[in-house]
Amino acid sequence: MYKRQDVDTEAEAQEIIAQDPYVVQGLASYAATGWQITRGVLADHQRKH
Repeated sequence: MYKRQDVDTEAEAQEIIAQDPYVVQGLASYAATGWQITRGVLADHQRKH
């Protein structure tokens, strides 16, 4: 199992997704998705790098 990773670009996400054992075996496919928080309690949240 892979640990969740924050990335800055879809290309970086696709690199990580491509290493998933289910993807490697052709059993799964995933889409890199995300969102930009602009309101609410998480609006000022800073990612940890």
